[in-house]
Amino acid sequence: MRNFGAYWTTNDSSEIFGHLVPAAIHKKMQRNILKNLSDQSIQDFIININAECKLTQKNRKDTKTKDDPEFDIIFFLAPVHLSIKKKQLQDMISLTSFLEEYKKFKFQALKEEQKEAQDFLSESQLLIQKDEFQMLFKKILTKDQDGLKNMLKVRAALDGPEQAQLFEELLLSMPDEEIAIAIKQSLKEIEKEKKLRELAEQKQEKGWKRAFFKNFFKSEKKEKQDDESLWEKEDITRIEKYLDQALANDNDGQEEMEEGKVKNLVKFKFISEAGSAILSNALENGSEQGITFQYTGLSCDVFMTSQSKKIEVDLSDFDLYLKTRYSSDKSFINTHVIRRVNYWLSPEKQTQIISLTCEDNPVGTYFRVKAQQVEVVYRKALIDRLKEFSQIIQEKQQVSQDSSVNEEAFEIKEQPTSSSLQEEAKRRFFDIDIKAPVIVVPFLQNGDLKSECWVLNLGHFIMKTKDAVTEEDQLYDKFELVLNNLKFQYYPTHALFNKLQKPSLEEEKSISLSLKKEEEEEQKMLFDLVEKFNLKVKIRQFLPGSEKKPEAKELARLSVDVLIPTLDLQLRDDVYKKLLQISAIFDFSVESKHIEMAENERVKLMKGHDKLGTLYMREKKTPTEWIKHFCVLNGSYLYFFKNADDQRPALTFSLKNAKLQNYHDDVDRQQAFCVIL
Repeated sequence: MRNFGAYWTTNDSSEIFGHLVPAAIHKKMQRNILKNLSDQSIQDFIININAECKLTQKNRKDTKTKDDPEFDIIFFLAPVHLSIKKKQLQDMISLTSFLEEYKKFKFQALKEEQKEAQDFLSESQLLIQKDEFQMLFKKILTKDQDGLKNMLKVRAALDGPEQAQLFEELLLSMPDEEIAIAIKQSLKEIEKEKKLRELAEQKQEKGWKRAFFKNFFKSEKKEKQDDESLWEKEDITRIEKYLDQALANDNDGQEEMEEGKVKNLVKFKFISEAGSAILSNALENGSEQGITFQYTGLSCDVFMTSQSKKIEVDLSDFDLYLKTRYSSDKSFINTHVIRRVNYWLSPEKQTQIISLTCEDNPVGTYFRVKAQQVEVVYRKALIDRLKEFSQIIQEKQQVSQDSSVNEEAFEIKEQPTSSSLQEEAKRRFFDIDIKAPVIVVPFLQNGDLKSECWVLNLGHFIMKTKDAVTEEDQLYDKFELVLNNLKFQYYPTHALFNKLQKPSLEEEKSISLSLKKEEEEEQKMLFDLVEKFNLKVKIRQFLPGSEKKPEAKELARLSVDVLIPTLDLQLRDDVYKKLLQISAIFDFSVESKHIEMAENERVKLMKGHDKLGTLYMREKKTPTEWIKHFCVLNGSYLYFFKNADDQRPALTFSLKNAKLQNYHDDVDRQQAFCVIL
């Protein structure tokens, strides 16, 4: 499949194809889609797909393929990009709501129509119809009509147009459930007759050989005569049991009757080279804000046999970021939310960011997970933007609930008993090795890397299933969880954290030795609140059914041993104040004053400002000069603009818990003051 594109226009005033004849539509689609989607922005494309699929079905007659799976499927997906705007999502949900209402109406109408037809039929009439349908259906199946399909095959198989018309009438008048039962019964009877004929032929051949050897040796013993049939009751029972099981599983009746043989059923491989998904929203002032998720190297392998299932998933890389374009700009600004810690490495040097394997077989269930470390930056803007889209879905669900018909149709299923659950119980085997995420909480939510931040490094997490050593261990699932080197640190800037994540390679030593004085001072301000936190947990849990065994009467069903070998905790007065600022960042009770990139435009700041005017500030780069700035005080934040006409601030400072002091070092500046953050 090449260049499959779907677009969704939300502009009612300009129809793209409505005024064109079919030939012109075809020509325009060729120009816009086949030539690299050159006109994508005009047509509001939401997705473009390029894919290949290969299906190989096993040849059962070839002995060389006896161990091959019944179906081998490979699905390759070239880079796929999905882009949905808020208005498009609203329109799509409106359409699905309409289709759901139409489906309910159609289902109700068909149900009433079918009920009216059934009201005229008694149970005896329904039974007669079922027998007639079964007889006609068997005729259609048993008569060889190669090359004919559908009603042509029906008419050719039945005796004249009257039987064909009767078959059509039965299809329309009989309930679907009765038709399904009749079809299964017909298939069973046909297959049963076939199997019995094969069995009779085999017994006739064996009887001929037995008679030959009996006459040859002139045996005087009399064979017991079977007046009833060439086959016995056990043979018929065995065949019926097999056919019932095959039809219950929607089988085609051609499975081998051998038991205990492992058969490879399906092998499926899915490969997606890369992809992205964008949720965006156009604001009234011309700005656009959204969320972008993108990935590379996604693969999934599925193996299914008659006794086991296995799934393997690998992902090379992924990241999530905020996407913002201001009304005065043409390009977008990207603010990362999630990405791998060692993002600077070339793709050749990077390992799979996550590998997942799940396997279920008669021995037990296996889970294997391996993951690389990722950086997760807390952005309140991400939550706000997700709320906008989730609110649309919630509104749709509310409408669906309000318009739903007050009808209840419940299917009561027999709950499995405790004994059946115990029979299906299996051991669980875990092999998890995760370099846990690093969570960064910046004080300023505007994407500025100069912002102070708290960093929670969740360390290295390992979970493994331990082998059973003693007889007592045979009653338990045993797991060991290890968490190494958890840290909670304060960084004076987010940029310093990013810089220190890089390994001290030989070519970077010269850079680290020639750090500027400002960077060296920042490193001295780095503070470890929690350091060298290690944790080890051992868990023993009864296997289902173990508690009923005599030797388990005095044993604990669950035991947990926790060991904390090391824990270093430090706290200072200034660090404690910075720790308190986190509460304001996570405050969802009121509208947040943490303005982020999509919302820190001049227009919005001016609307809700407390004070504005001109301030002179001394910067570290120019300690002897006072530089003029246009400033806006909004809530507990002070925004500095280099020029009064700038659309976005150059610097942002949080004044929460800050202190003011007089500044006397410069006698020429009598109104100077100092802010201690």
